[in-house]
Amino acid sequence: MIIQVLYDKLPDKSKVLTNKGVTEVRQSTGGVEVVTADGETYHGDILVGADGIHSTVREEMWRLADQETPGYFPVSDRSIPTEYCCIFGISRPSEKFPCSTQNVQGRNNSYLVLTGPDHRIYWFLFKKLPVTAYGKIPRYTKDQEDALVAEHASDHITDTLTFGELYALRKTSTLQALPEVVFSKWHYNRIITIGDAAHKVSLAGLRGITKLIRLVVQPYQRPWRKQRNRRCRSSRRPTPRSFQP
Repeated sequence: MIIQVLYDKLPDKSKVLTNKGVTEVRQSTGGVEVVTADGETYHGDILVGADGIHSTVREEMWRLADQETPGYFPVSDRSIPTEYCCIFGISRPSEKFPCSTQNVQGRNNSYLVLTGPDHRIYWFLFKKLPVTAYGKIPRYTKDQEDALVAEHASDHITDTLTFGELYALRKTSTLQALPEVVFSKWHYNRIITIGDAAHKVSLAGLRGITKLIRLVVQPYQRPWRKQRNRRCRSSRRPTPRSFQP
């Protein structure tokens, strides 16, 4: 919903290109180049990677740094820990769950359940893994989701509503790993990562998109504030060239 609102407000939508997966990043004189899955090449002053925990931009940034400045990114950053998984989804309204927010604590698991537009129910089951996984982030199948649901079907969300009943009302659901990491360095030359590509935190706060928007805006706010504090006469806002090393 918020993505649609932001898109609708863009004065020039021609610069929004979809289905353009990044396959390679190259550094060029005075800029950076990105090669996409369809073979196109794009040039720019800086590259901002907001492509999530499985970030290709971050992997390419590490690759370039390993070639040009070995040791710049520590090896310890490559081993991402995953201690929890989460099954989350949206269910149809239920008279057993009035408009509210519920937090339910269990042994090695917890629930966050809340209502949204049209009384739809948004729910999250956080589950601690038997053993913390390092390195490759786990990916789960539908059978594994079904097994987790069966394990917790009798858990009570309220006095009258169980998780199994809530799951039976689902419109959509998925089981995902929840890696948590803050990388020691987020940039190299003209490449920078933001959001989950730089620091993956728990879903429990449900504030991921808010944090990402702030991170996108902040680099442009700071030079502008600095200019205003110096009573700069120029009315121009900073451009990506303001960040040239």
